[in-house]
Amino acid sequence: MENWRWFRILRRKNIELANDRGLKVDDPIKYAVISFFALLILSSGFIFNTPAEIITGLIQILKSPSILITDYMVVGNIGASFFNAGLLMLVTIALAYRNNVHMNGPIIAAAFTIMGFAFFGKNVYNIIPIILGVYLRARYQKTVLGKLLLPALFGTALGPLVSQVSFGFGFEPYLAIPLGIGFGIVVGFILPPLANHFIPFHQGFNLYNIGFTAGMIGMLMMAIFRSFNLETPVVFTCKGRV
Repeated sequence: MENWRWFRILRRKNIELANDRGLKVDDPIKYAVISFFALLILSSGFIFNTPAEIITGLIQILKSPSILITDYMVVGNIGASFFNAGLLMLVTIALAYRNNVHMNGPIIAAAFTIMGFAFFGKNVYNIIPIILGVYLRARYQKTVLGKLLLPALFGTALGPLVSQVSFGFGFEPYLAIPLGIGFGIVVGFILPPLANHFIPFHQGFNLYNIGFTAGMIGMLMMAIFRSFNLETPVVFTCKGRV
């Protein structure tokens, strides 16, 4: 009977939390489960490296141009890569929770996609400007970020663009870092409307519409860079080959 009493208390708290945030009844449980998984990924980094080594590896990851294919286990270390992946997944979950977004299939897919690509391309530095750009777009459209959260999350596919401008072209840091952040904000700002306009282009046959849009923006940005003689080298940094 005591066990059932605790179960009823937890169920009541779960319902109260869902009602307070305008979520579905099962959303708090989903948030808890996926948050536990993210924490598991993050904490597993400490199996491979010490905290000092993880911090050093994270600094190297943040300073990397991150152009594909850049294996963060080589750039930093294994522990830093797992810590980075778990951290980005937690950022995704926190954004969804803060904006009262239902933990549905697309949001879960976005969280795991960001976590996966956090091993070779995405980090805290290069995704924040893009998300900020989408936030500014939401303010411009007089709506909430929650309605544009999926473009914000999947749009972080262009995160390496921010890192490449900031650290890959050899500019002075006082110029390169603001320029990289600026590019990220601009990309985030134009991404949602472009994604809507690209749907008729492929008539729905591309299920990853934001990825298609990000690819088109990336092609445009690379063309602009080349017009200024800023070449992006072919990168293949992975375990066993640098």
